[in-house]
Amino acid sequence: MSNTPMLSSLFFDIGNVLVTFDFTRAMRKLAENSPLGAEALETTLRPLIIQMEDGRLSSEEFVAQGRAHTSFRGSDEAFVAAYCDIFEENSPMVQVVEHLADRLPLYLLSNTSGLHLDYLRAAYPVFTHFRGGIYSHEAGSAKPEAKIYQDLIALAGVDPAATLYLDDAPANTEAGAAHGLQVFTYDWKDHAALESKLAALGVWPRSA
Repeated sequence: MSNTPMLSSLFFDIGNVLVTFDFTRAMRKLAENSPLGAEALETTLRPLIIQMEDGRLSSEEFVAQGRAHTSFRGSDEAFVAAYCDIFEENSPMVQVVEHLADRLPLYLLSNTSGLHLDYLRAAYPVFTHFRGGIYSHEAGSAKPEAKIYQDLIALAGVDPAATLYLDDAPANTEAGAAHGLQVFTYDWKDHAALESKLAALGVWPRSA
């Protein structure tokens, strides 16, 4: 008999879990109003993106500095719209969330910015199913650093051993396991593997 506790909650990453993303799409869009090409834009913006995602730059500061550093010719709104246009909903995962939300408390754990989080919440109804979350730009800590995991475990008030954490990055799931969480490294191209895991845990219907 397994000694694994019955599942009582789940933690979800966002990128390449709930939604897929392609940063090059944003860079191509921004390049339409900048003298820089997409690759040069990526190189120029990357340090600012990191600072925004770990809370050292506000969204407003990122937009102002990003426009200045790239000589962006459009408005603030055009810059934000292009920067945020990188996501596609992962429909199979949305079905999982909708199924589990009535049965277990769900939480988010993500390295992300306020700009992207606001966009995602407005664009995708799946985010209404989560009871809360911890985000790098607010926490001042990013996965796989210890603090961001500790913050979410404390916020959710859960037993880590009875909590499944889903993330696409092995370094992040390894860190989650170090904090006592059950973990699953998710590949959106092999979603069936997750359904098998959830079925084994007794929270997903097995196929007939």
